[in-house]
This record gives sequence, C-alpha cells and structure tokens, in this order.
Amino acid sequence: MKYINEGFNRQLAPCKGCKVVASVSGPQDEVINGGLKSKVSAALQAHPEINVIHAPIDAALQFFVNQAVADSGRDDILVIGGAGL
Repeated sequence: MKYINEGFNRQLAPCKGCKVVASVSGPQDEVINGGLKSKVSAALQAHPEINVIHAPIDAALQFFVNQAVADSGRDDILVIGGAGL
C-alpha cells in the first residue's frame, strides 16, 4: 500500500488544483466490520470539498467506499480504484 499511495501522490503532484484533504486507512478486519465505511463517512462529513475518492484496492470500493458515498446522499463524487479488478 505504501508504494501505491506514493505513486498516486507523485502523479497527482503536477495538478495545481488538486490536493489530498483526507486519508483513511485501517486494518483489513475493518473492511469486514464496517469500520472503514464509518471512517470514509466521517471524512466526507468533515471535508465537504471532497469530490474524488481514490481507493487503491478495488475490493474496498464494494465493501465501504461506495456505501459511504451512497449514504452521504451526494452524487458529485468520483470514485476511482487502483487494482484494476
């Protein structure tokens, strides 16, 4: 994960209008028990300027990111994955 995040941030750096405003991480069991969904929901509430979410592991999209975005009621957030699955 470290290298995926470093690569993502390196590619994002040239974008002058882009910035990372929140980062969510946790142990694998939080994917199963809903902990990461809660963290994503909290980040969306704390940072209403979020308009893109990058989840480096595509399975995470199914388990918590998409659910948190749907629960937020927002339809203006682009969610992208990184594993290509």
